[in-house]
Order: sequence, then C-alpha cells, then structure tokens
Amino acid sequence: MARHLAVALLALFTACTGGLGHRSMAPMQGELVIPAGVTQVRVEIQNGSIEVNQGKVGAVGYRGQVRRAADTAEQLQRFEGQGTELVAAESPSADTLVLRGPSRPQGADMGVLAVELILEVPEGLAVSLIVSGSGNLSINDRSAAIELDCGRGDLRMKRTRGTAKLHSGRGNIIADDHSGDLDVNLDVGDMQVFVREPAARLRLVTGMGNVQCLVPPATQFRVEARTQTGKLANGFGLAMEREGFSSWMVGQRGDGRTELVMHSGKGHLSLSHKTFD
Repeated sequence: MARHLAVALLALFTACTGGLGHRSMAPMQGELVIPAGVTQVRVEIQNGSIEVNQGKVGAVGYRGQVRRAADTAEQLQRFEGQGTELVAAESPSADTLVLRGPSRPQGADMGVLAVELILEVPEGLAVSLIVSGSGNLSINDRSAAIELDCGRGDLRMKRTRGTAKLHSGRGNIIADDHSGDLDVNLDVGDMQVFVREPAARLRLVTGMGNVQCLVPPATQFRVEARTQTGKLANGFGLAMEREGFSSWMVGQRGDGRTELVMHSGKGHLSLSHKTFD
C-alpha cells in the first residue's frame, strides 16, 4: 500500500503544470490523544493519500511524509513553513475529533503540497477521510461508520462493517467484503462492490462508468437499476428491459428487505451473487 500511495502522489506532481523545479520532502509522524466522549475521527487534507488501519485504544497515530513542489525557492520556503503534523482543529460537535494536515499556503496559486499517511485509529470509532483535491483513500478492518470523500482519486475499503458513504469526483471505487448499508457515488468512474451482509440499503450511482455488485445468493432485495446509455446483466434471473440506448431493471426477490439502487449515466450495470468464505 505504501508503494500505491507513492505512485499516486507521483502522478499528482506529474500532472501539475509549470516547472515545479524546487522540491522537498519531510517525514510526518506523531500521535494525538483522543479526548473523552469522542466517537468519530475526521481527517481533512487538501491533496494526498491516506490508508487507515487499526490502532491502539485512546490515541490516533500517523506516519508518512509530506511532499512539496514549487516554481521558486521562495515559494518552496513558504510551503515548508506549513508544518509536518496533523493538528486538531475546531470541531462542530464534542463527539468528533477533527484533524487537519499541512496545506498549501493561502494565496499560493501554483505549486503542490501533498501528504501520504498511514493512520492508526482504534477499532469502534467512526472514521471520515476528506480530500478536497486529489489523492487516494483506503480503509481496512473497521466495524463503525465510514465516510470517504475525494475530489479526485480512487477509494478502497476491505472487511468493513457498518454504514459506509463513499464519493469521488473522478476515480474508481472498490468495496470488498462489506457488511451494512452502503452509499457509493461517483461523478466519473467505475465501481466494484462485494457485500457480504446487505442491510437496509445499497445505493450505487455513477455519472459515467460501470457498476458491478455481488451479494450472497440468498439475498432478498427490491432493485431499481437504470443506465441511460449501456447494458444490464444479472445472475438472479430478473427481467431486464431495453429501449434505444437505455436499459433498466425493476423487480423484487423474496421479501425485498434490502433496497438496491444502481444508476449510471453512461456505462454497464451488473448484479450477481457470490458465496463469501
């Protein structure tokens, strides 16, 4: 995963215009005590990548690095003055710990400042990761609410339980071995969703891209799947309809306890079953 983060940030730097001939990198490492009463950790950065793993009780630990690139030595010096730590910020509620990483200086129109972090959060705390710009987010082995939001980049989660809400402006999303409600929204991009234990609702929407959803063979659901331009496939024998470039599928299986919504503006939709180990 560390290699994946480094590749993502290299792509971010390469994609930026301008010379950016002045660059530096510094380590980021630290630990913050979680105040009493906190049930959610929210991390906000401008650009970069974060992987979340389980950590020890009572603290949020992090390790990684911050990379900067600027056109001039003076610009780079301003970027380096933004620090190398996650800092607790004002929170909208007492139950949420908000942490912010170093960001590009106010008024700096050019240059790049991005972080790559491995974050360790105690089990049982809800986690929100917010990237306003570009980056990739990954989270593993959680049993509390999850929110992943990225302006542009890939999102991945594996072995997760609880309510999960994922959004990216442009990228791909993989949710592997999830149990619970799931809301996935992509402006542009593909998604693969493997749900071990569907709860009340699965909502899978992309403006342009393909959607693949696998659930256990015995799952009982009511489905509404539509693509404005594309085709449908399903492994449950449900009737599918097509007119012109559009395809849709509306139906119910068993008692319909799980609401399943699948939408794409342009792309193919696939619903089938998987036996989880």
